[in-house]
Order: sequence, then structure tokens, then C-alpha cells
Amino acid sequence: MFSKIAGMFSKGDELVVTELVLPQEAADSPDPYALIQCNNDFVNHLLKNACFMPWQVIPEPFWSYQVDYYLCQVKNGGHAQYVLNSRINAPEMKPVIDSTQRGLAAMDASDFAAIYEDLLKIISKQPIDEAALDGLDDRFWKLDVNGMTKKNREFLLGLASLRLVPTDFWIKEVEKISLLNPQYEKRAKLLQKEHGKREENDPFLKIANDLCRESKRKFVRLLGRRRCKLDGETSMGIYMLTDKGPAVMLAFEKELILCKVDGSKLPDLMKMPPEDAAKWLSENSDNLKARIDFSRGKDVIASIKTP
Repeated sequence: MFSKIAGMFSKGDELVVTELVLPQEAADSPDPYALIQCNNDFVNHLLKNACFMPWQVIPEPFWSYQVDYYLCQVKNGGHAQYVLNSRINAPEMKPVIDSTQRGLAAMDASDFAAIYEDLLKIISKQPIDEAALDGLDDRFWKLDVNGMTKKNREFLLGLASLRLVPTDFWIKEVEKISLLNPQYEKRAKLLQKEHGKREENDPFLKIANDLCRESKRKFVRLLGRRRCKLDGETSMGIYMLTDKGPAVMLAFEKELILCKVDGSKLPDLMKMPPEDAAKWLSENSDNLKARIDFSRGKDVIASIKTP
């Protein structure tokens, strides 16, 4: 969402997007997450499709977006997954941290804010203390996690910059805002170039592609990470999606290994409301054991020796 590409453009640009436009139907929906999802779509469209820079848009939509991202990542894979996928320990991700903290403060979520503050302390030291991250997970689940969805929704509804429009006109209204970006063409070309360069140089993506080629699969995207075991030996697993289903990369001292992951009974958690996904994960933790315990005899589909 925020990346070093922002540094390619002048921060002298004035504020352009001064309102948050969301559909009335989402505000009236009995599903409290409906409005949050629409805000996420609004933010994604402005940054990815319309090529606005974050400082050209009012900050509150980002606060909601980043709080939701943090909560969803931790619900699905713990703080370890959030650190990996958000890359908040990279210098250019400071705006992500700022938006998350401001959002939690605005939603009066002091308990979650305290956990987040401790997370920043943990990742400031290398190597990252994985046991300390697990401790944050324990604290996280003792709080009213589901209640945060309601707080985020109420935060959005209370914004003076919010304009609700009929659902049928929402997309058209957002497109009108997109046309306000005077540097769209220039930025679109630079962003496309930077995206290709980043994929080319990302070590995780390179290793993932190499292992997938070795197993005659096509890499799709990274999913997250979780501690796993291969024949009893522990390794941090990097989960990925391939054209033949999910897989996990395990790194050992002199070998990188790709294991197939049984996804036959795994629902599409990304399409479920966050509360339902979190509930499913908590109720099926025992059934997920087969997805974190692997053996060379039946699960390994590729391996690469390292120097």
C-alpha cells in the first residue's frame, strides 16, 4: 500500500481528495464489515488505479484500512504473519505504522494500541524474537477482537469528510475523483516500471519461483508464514499459492524445501468475513495440524541445495 515508490514523487503536491465517498447500502447493512470493505476498495482504487500519492488523500480512510489490515492478518496467522506480509520493519513502511497507530487511537482501542507498540519494540531488534510475537498473539485473543469491526465502522460513519451516495452511483463518483489526478499518466508508467523491478529483485519471490519451477508448478503469490515441522525439525514456513494449490517453503541450513499443503478441506478464508474466518481457524486448529507437520516421504515436492 505504502512503498518506496512514493519517494519518486514530490510531496509538495496539494491535497486533492478531500472526501471519503462510500455507498449508502453499505452504511445501512446489518453486516458491520460491509462499510469497512468499501473503504478498503476506495483506498485501493485511489492508490493502485488512479495513482494518487497518500499525501494527496485525506488520511482517515488509510487509518481504517491499516487497522483492518492489521486485525485481519493477526486473526489469520498471528503477528508473525503481519510482520512478514506488511514488511513494517522496512524504513519506507513508516506511514503504515503511523496510520495504524492513529487509527487505533481514533477508535479508542488502547489495549490493541499497547500490543502494537510492543510489536514495534520487538521488531526493532534482530533477529526477531518469535516467542515474543506468540506472546502478543495470546494478549490479542484475550481482547474483544470482534468488537473492533464495530469500532472501525463507527469511526468511518463519524467522519465529517464522509459522503454517502446511492450504491448505483458509487462507482461513478469514485471514477470522478480519479480524474482529479493531474499526473496520472506519468505515475502509472513509473509505478509499472517499479513493480517489475521489485519483482525481479525480491529474494522471496525469486526463491519461490525457483522452487515452483522445480516442482513443475507456477507461483501465484505469497500467503504468509507460520512455524512448521519437517520430520520433527522446526522451520519457519513461507506459505504460497501455486497453480496447483497451496504449498509451503521450509528453509534449513543447507537446503530449501517446498512441500505440498493439503488444501482440500480449507475454505476460502479471504472471501469470508474476518469474524467468521477467525472463528473457523480457532475451531479447526487441530485439523490444521496436517498443514504444519510435514514429512520428506509424502510431502516434499522440490528441494534446492544452498551454499
